[in-house]
Amino acid sequence: VGGLLEGPATEDLSTYEVKEEDDLVLVKLS
Repeated sequence: VGGLLEGPATEDLSTYEVKEEDDLVLVKLS
């Protein structure tokens, strides 16, 4: 389940995919 990125981007965004279909949502690449 993806969710909005809250707080500083301290996570590895390399494992996330930016989806701009509806809103700027980061979904975890499984």
